[in-house]
Amino acid sequence: MVDDRERILAAGCTAYIDKPIAPESFVEELKKFIIKDDDYESPSC
Repeated sequence: MVDDRERILAAGCTAYIDKPIAPESFVEELKKFIIKDDDYESPSC
């Protein structure tokens, strides 16, 4: 839901995945958070 996404992101989370989860979009979101060498930043939620 659009309202949920906006509320979650406004609360400080760095991402939101809609349900039902589409495997392709889930993998793409996870790729954004995969640790690469010294580029680590802890996600907010």
